[in-house]
Amino acid sequence: MEQILRLAEEQARDHRAEAQRAAEEMLRVARAEANAILAGARDTAAGSARDAVVDSAGDDRQGGQAAK
Repeated sequence: MEQILRLAEEQARDHRAEAQRAAEEMLRVARAEANAILAGARDTAAGSARDAVVDSAGDDRQGGQAAK
């Protein structure tokens, strides 16, 4: 009976360790995907800011609005 309990505990430890490794891999992948999304958002925001600076360079410098 003791041998069965020891084997069950060993198997439980093995399963727990495998689940931990799988969880860590999922977390690593999720973080990498989140970082990629954030990098894209930052690039988009930086591009929008650059576009706004370029657009404002076309104003007539009187009141900050383009001549119509």
